[in-house]
Amino acid sequence: MSDKPFFSDGLLVTAPDGTYGGLRRSQRFAAYEDRVEIDGVQVYYPYLTELRVYGNVLHVAYAASDGKQVEKFFRYNTFLARTGAKKLLEMAERVSAARKAVVTPSVWTRAAVVPQQPALRAELVGEKERWHYAAVYSALVAFPAVCPACGMPAETVGHLPLSAGLDEKGNWVVPACRAHAEVVAQYLRPSNWRAANSRLEFACARPDYARLLVSANSGEPDGEVRRQRENAPLLWEIRNGRRFVVYQYAVSLIAVSFLRPSKLEEIGPDQSRFVRGLKYSLISLVAGWWGIPAGPIFTIASIVRNCRGGIDLTATVIEVLNGTAISGGGY
Repeated sequence: MSDKPFFSDGLLVTAPDGTYGGLRRSQRFAAYEDRVEIDGVQVYYPYLTELRVYGNVLHVAYAASDGKQVEKFFRYNTFLARTGAKKLLEMAERVSAARKAVVTPSVWTRAAVVPQQPALRAELVGEKERWHYAAVYSALVAFPAVCPACGMPAETVGHLPLSAGLDEKGNWVVPACRAHAEVVAQYLRPSNWRAANSRLEFACARPDYARLLVSANSGEPDGEVRRQRENAPLLWEIRNGRRFVVYQYAVSLIAVSFLRPSKLEEIGPDQSRFVRGLKYSLISLVAGWWGIPAGPIFTIASIVRNCRGGIDLTATVIEVLNGTAISGGGY
């Protein structure tokens, strides 16, 4: 077997959606017939749990020596984006074939030794000052379909804002009851979030919620988590026409202009998305024009978007309710 890589290049470390904040940093990624190497760290195929390509973004996950999952996302920047995407896809296909040859037994060769236990994706990590901590070994997080404040079934979603300095901001939508939707962040706190961090810790106000959070991110959620998803009142309301929409508004301060998203608006089946967006269009008309040259551009763009009904995020909310793990880099 040749020890020469069939793929080797420097890839930019990114968040799951391929974006990055602050200084860009790269790592050398190489693929061989029996392993991949990430900045010299060798990951043999029996320990590789995920290798997927989304356009020019590469998603890699593997079991580390401590048994916990490590997850990384890279972006392959090339002069032509299609070239990078094509090279990554060809590499992923060859890795898939090589991995199958290594870990699948045949009449001629024995299978490689596979870890006895799958990579640990989430676990409870203790209690401190009445907060219960859950660790998720991924940049993508799934939330149980109950309120983190009271444990009631999900009736709506709350907004969990994220910040890592001036250059990295994001948010998650988190299932909640109506009484606590506006204060979700008081009961659920990510303690070490960065967009590209694949080992996250959450401080939970309730011990039962911490346990459910671990189960939801374990890869095989328990029966209680599955029942909560299937019986969430919010899922029934969405099926009957309720929508979640984000609008835009422009604000200018002469020298600089901003195009900002609104809060997540919940709109009933008998309500107009156009009417709900009028207040944000009015903000743009009053405060958006005064920056040159971006102010007028942002103002017109926000008004057009709002008049068309805003940005419908109902599909994202459904994904969250169904237990799909999502990135904290944005809605």
